Amino acid sequence: MFSSISRLSYRNSKIILLLLILFVEAVGIVVSYQKNRSIPSIFTNISLPFGIYTFLAYGSADPLLFMMAFTSAAILSAFFLKPAITRLIGTRMKTGKVCAVCIKQIVTKAQLYFAIALFCAMAVIAIGPLDGSSILHSVTAARQEEATIANNMETIL
Repeated sequence: MFSSISRLSYRNSKIILLLLILFVEAVGIVVSYQKNRSIPSIFTNISLPFGIYTFLAYGSADPLLFMMAFTSAAILSAFFLKPAITRLIGTRMKTGKVCAVCIKQIVTKAQLYFAIALFCAMAVIAIGPLDGSSILHSVTAARQEEATIANNMETIL
């Protein structure tokens, strides 16, 4: 399922995947390490970098799938934004602490919604070969020409 990003070598694609994993894990540790370490936060930290990488690799092959995933995650995040702000402003905390807690909750929920949406997109891409309509097959066929020795001399050397 994971192939190299179009127009990038295998090595560069692997580096991008590693950087995505490190970045998302760092954000996840900062946001949810002390109190909110739970199954949803662990799911988010594991699936989000792979979902972003899948978008980079297959986004041009099926832009509608990823547009639907991002739109649904953005709508869910927007619905969470108002209740989170109004509930926290109603409490009797200092303003700076209210803002920090509010931002932390919004980021955590937005990460979760985007992770779920991208996970669903990855599932559609992975399950596609079972019913014969495979995005993987079309992308693989298009990249076979790019996968010649002559076109990948930088990777070999």
